[in-house]
Amino acid sequence: MDVVARLVSDLVNPVLVLLAIAAPWAPRKRDEGPLQFWAGCFAAIVIASSIAENGKTLSIWPGHPTFPSGHESFGAAAATCLICYDRDWAWLVVPILVLFGWALVTAGYHDPEDIYGAIVLGPASALIARLAVSTIWRKFRSRRSQNQNL
Repeated sequence: MDVVARLVSDLVNPVLVLLAIAAPWAPRKRDEGPLQFWAGCFAAIVIASSIAENGKTLSIWPGHPTFPSGHESFGAAAATCLICYDRDWAWLVVPILVLFGWALVTAGYHDPEDIYGAIVLGPASALIARLAVSTIWRKFRSRRSQNQNL
């Protein structure tokens, strides 16, 4: 079981990144172009992973030096971006995240508390990053259209 858990732990984030790269070519319900989607995903993953890794240098939870899980924060941020892009992704990415959390704990990389922290951090970071990217994107597009009308 340990070998399977380690394999799953190593494969989930690359799979989520590949899904995020491919998502704009799948049928979607949102009017968001590929570049805006990818920029939001990139920002979300960088923010979630940075907070998780830098947070480990602080004594947030004494006795838990791996809190929160950077792996699960990365995965939860990527999954949240996919779900925000099209809710139909939820049926695929939510079970993947549950499996990922199980694998990280079973392989001995993290305690359950580390996973719980990441499940809060990843989506929160993703929502904030997507909002920021969306706002910047709209401002850029409106300025660009104003300049073209001149």
